[in-house]
Amino acid sequence: MRTLLWLVILLLLAGCSSGYKPGTYGSQRVEEPAEYARRAIPGWARAEQEGLVVALDRTFAIPDTDARVRLDAVWYSPLRTYVLYTTTGSPFMATWIETDWGIGMGDWGPNPYWHGYGAFSAEGFHQVMILPPVERPLSADAVTVEVTKWYAMTPAKRDLAEPGTHYAPLVFELPVREEYLDPAPEQFPLDLEGTGLGRTLRVDRLEVSVGQARLHGRITLLPGEHDPALGADLVFGDTARDMVDFDREPDGSFIATFEPPDEWPVPVRLKLHGIGFATEQVLEAVIPWGQFGGQEVVVEPADLVVMPFYDGAYRLHKVDERGVSFEIMKPDRLPRVTPTYSIPKVEFIGPGGETVTNMQTGGGHIGEGKQGVSYLFADEASPAMRAADEITVRLIHPEAVLDLDETWMLVDR
Repeated sequence: MRTLLWLVILLLLAGCSSGYKPGTYGSQRVEEPAEYARRAIPGWARAEQEGLVVALDRTFAIPDTDARVRLDAVWYSPLRTYVLYTTTGSPFMATWIETDWGIGMGDWGPNPYWHGYGAFSAEGFHQVMILPPVERPLSADAVTVEVTKWYAMTPAKRDLAEPGTHYAPLVFELPVREEYLDPAPEQFPLDLEGTGLGRTLRVDRLEVSVGQARLHGRITLLPGEHDPALGADLVFGDTARDMVDFDREPDGSFIATFEPPDEWPVPVRLKLHGIGFATEQVLEAVIPWGQFGGQEVVVEPADLVVMPFYDGAYRLHKVDERGVSFEIMKPDRLPRVTPTYSIPKVEFIGPGGETVTNMQTGGGHIGEGKQGVSYLFADEASPAMRAADEITVRLIHPEAVLDLDETWMLVDR
């Protein structure tokens, strides 16, 4: 899926009643609320065309503030329920939401999209509440939503620190009807198959509705490999859409769910990045711990400790008194099978068999422009282990990825 970029937008239009001025970080300005929704939410534009965006136009005061929130519209997508809203007076974002059918956007931050922290127009500040999808069959003709936490926008702070978080419960109902929900998808039978380095991907059906696209298929791996995962985008016309869910069965069959298109009908292609999977392998190496003397050392190539893994390897990169990090090595060719950046379970074994498994871990950037995994174990290791000449490291069942760069035409229309 696309990584969410937490962009802070600190903006109010010149001339707004609050007196805020436009910001320069992630700012957006729109003519109307729906323009922001079309930019931010994949499929909103088509949902409007199909009559699935339900107008609301209901206004409430946010308790203990001079702000008011207007509910503009709701779309009951099968992926999520989206509520477009506008605040006037002081700008606020709803950041902790509960519903009578599930939890909405959580306390991990106020920005649901990589497009930035909302947008402003002459009408006020616009943002979207993200709620769980409603399920068929409907049990009522209205659903209840409670917002208990808001973030106040400020003109000069990326972290929204001033005036910060505001706790003010607001409860409202949303109307819901069967005709507001996604119609049956169009079905496209497929008969496509490809093999890379012995692993096979087959796709046999594509479904496209207003609110989502679903690809059905099967992945076949080699012996000793299991739990396949697909890395791919669907490209509708010239627009790539992210995968948002991947349901897998034990036999390798899957349903991959993608964001929907804004325009339809258009050609559909599968942009294939790779196939990930788990392994039963255990990698082992001996680290000459004593030669580093408890000092922080970036390991030179002449001192390599390397654990080969398919076409790549884990290479010892840095040692200090707290632990070690390993660079993930990948050959410069495709296709290839290499370690992923997920963090394998690990055992560090010292003199006399002392074994440390409980430690802090990290994956991604490990310093000096390198990518890999890190393990900090010193707080768990005994003084004897920290003073050992050698420590054995075992990586337990590391995950691998078959890296690809392929495009398959699924629907040519």
